[in-house]
Amino acid sequence: MRVPTAKSPLGLIQEDLRQEPWKLLIACIMLNQTSIFQVRGVIWTFFAQFPNSTTIAENSRDQIEKIIKPLGLYKRRATSIIKMSAQFSLGTWAKIDELYGVGKYAADSYSIFVLGNL
Repeated sequence: MRVPTAKSPLGLIQEDLRQEPWKLLIACIMLNQTSIFQVRGVIWTFFAQFPNSTTIAENSRDQIEKIIKPLGLYKRRATSIIKMSAQFSLGTWAKIDELYGVGKYAADSYSIFVLGNL
């Protein structure tokens, strides 16, 4: 299936990250129970510090928490980010929702924006 490249007028973060599945999943973890406006304030700082899944490790926890603290639930989110990133890097998962912290919202975003399942 062909993934659409045109952006909607909604300005969704997922549209910006459709070519980078790990980053899209990180954005979804950040977006859960938080507004897009709050996430926009931290996400690009986060990706500047952690550009891919292999740059995330358990010893990154303090740095991650510091960046995402304005989002709230930062300890839980940091755990999800660390565990999901480790699993993502291994590549041993068959379905995206097998990854830690990837619920329906993130799985649906992955399906729509990465796989093109409209």
